[in-house]
Amino acid sequence: MDTLIFALRHAVCMGNADGTITSANPAAATLLRQDNLGGKRLEQLLELLDGEGHPYPWASSPLGKALATQRAYENRSEKALLRASGGGLALAYLVIPLPDGSCGVVFDDMSLHQVE
Repeated sequence: MDTLIFALRHAVCMGNADGTITSANPAAATLLRQDNLGGKRLEQLLELLDGEGHPYPWASSPLGKALATQRAYENRSEKALLRASGGGLALAYLVIPLPDGSCGVVFDDMSLHQVE
């Protein structure tokens, strides 16, 4: 299974309910512009924006809520800022709760799919 996750072009982070990353594939490191993601929290890396472009408090963001409640959630397009660089992203993501209490989050950079 690890081989499959590491081969995916989508960014995949595994973590716990507070958003702490326990493992991630190379695509996640590239998307989030971080060499080592282990032990970092998603809220340290991403600032999610509401429909008007204002930052969500992490606990009330759709991603933060999905992780905290361990519920499956899919968002097809959410604006985000990378805290490290300030660069903007259009993200789609899927939160997948796992039986052991951890979660997987699959991210896709939607700007890669835009047609001109």
